[in-house]
Amino acid sequence: MLRKFLSLILAALTLLGVIASFSCSNQNTTADNTSVSDETSAEKPNTSPTTTPANTEETTAKSDASNPVNIAAKNSEGYIFESYSNWNYKTFVCPYTDGKGVVGGGEPGGHFEAADDEMAAFVTEKPEWYKDTKLMESWDSADAPFGDRIAEAAAADTPFISDKENVNGLMVYKTFDITDLSDDMLYSLNVYYDNTVYLYINGKLYFKNDANCGSGDWNGDYDTLNYNADTQKLTLKDFLVIGKNYIACYIKNCWGGRELDMELAYVKSSTKASTVFFEVNTDWHYNVFACPYTDGEGVVDGGASGGYFEEADDKMAAFIKDNPKFTTDTATLSTWPTANAPFGAAAQAIDWVGGNHGLILYKAFKVTDIEKLKKADYFDWYCAYDNAIHVYLNGTEIYTDDGECAVQDWNGGLTHYQLDTATIAPLLKEGENYFVVTIKDAWGGREFNAGFSAEWE
Repeated sequence: MLRKFLSLILAALTLLGVIASFSCSNQNTTADNTSVSDETSAEKPNTSPTTTPANTEETTAKSDASNPVNIAAKNSEGYIFESYSNWNYKTFVCPYTDGKGVVGGGEPGGHFEAADDEMAAFVTEKPEWYKDTKLMESWDSADAPFGDRIAEAAAADTPFISDKENVNGLMVYKTFDITDLSDDMLYSLNVYYDNTVYLYINGKLYFKNDANCGSGDWNGDYDTLNYNADTQKLTLKDFLVIGKNYIACYIKNCWGGRELDMELAYVKSSTKASTVFFEVNTDWHYNVFACPYTDGEGVVDGGASGGYFEEADDKMAAFIKDNPKFTTDTATLSTWPTANAPFGAAAQAIDWVGGNHGLILYKAFKVTDIEKLKKADYFDWYCAYDNAIHVYLNGTEIYTDDGECAVQDWNGGLTHYQLDTATIAPLLKEGENYFVVTIKDAWGGREFNAGFSAEWE
């Protein structure tokens, strides 16, 4: 949403309303402010749960004509800084050679030549650059966004957008003030990034997503980012201080589009709460299966839709046929090896490449308060997949998007899916619970990453 343009429009309308009120002294004119949303959301899969982009989750106070002042005081919301705001920035020449050897090409699996990589040289020389506020304050400044995915025409005029073949490195820096860290203040850092992101708050790593020139280290909207640097249960407020704060962020684009913008939103006196069962970018047990895909043009492991998996060579279909209760066979699933999501980044390491299109995953998690969970407003399945996904919770299928090699069945990046409490809560039990997920990639990229939580608004 182009907030700057919208603000100018609203200001103009307000001025016109004032003029009209003076010219029509015998009439009472009421102006209704309408909120306009112009967001780009991920493709919605063929499923019943509500799909929402990972934008700021805001709590809106209900109007109360008898006491509007008190209601407003109870629940206020806004931004510490908005999208399309001003940042210090620095760009770097670092040409990307894609997986087919094409400089500036659009295929994953490539690399950056060390001799031409200014960004790598800078980080080697200044490994803690994100703590050097004096250095970052000396950089040029521009208004976000910085890439071509939100709106290229609105992008900052920097080499990151004008010389895409050579300039793939970007660092940005911003200061902001915090005056309230009380328990009833909720902050949300919403970031649109593409790709390979490292984000630091007050000199400490808060979030990272680095697929090492693979796939899956980007998103498609202003996602609310939670701490993921390690397994500690830290929140955004753990990184903030009263007074001056700063954010430093690193983007190194490989292939495809590029982008960076963010906003820091708040809700005061918020009643919102979450129980996080597990975050994205965590370990899953996995098993990879050979199941070569013949595409719609008859090419084995080709890139066209409308193809099929040859039954005689489909090891994943054979496994499911021989083990019809595999979604509840936790004794077997728990013996499989583990790897850290996102699995697009881990594909080479686990051999989920070539004709090995099948992937089955298993994760256990703990539940300690069933009665509380029954009162959740919804459950959040936060997931990126590519493609053909089936999700089972304690043996019951709760989410499906399977286009049978013909219809789109991937979502393009981490997306929030609101699952109905009436469906999910009865499936949970005190103690250990588990997910089983099947992914069967046909053509193009492949990916899986997921987190799961209960949400109260």
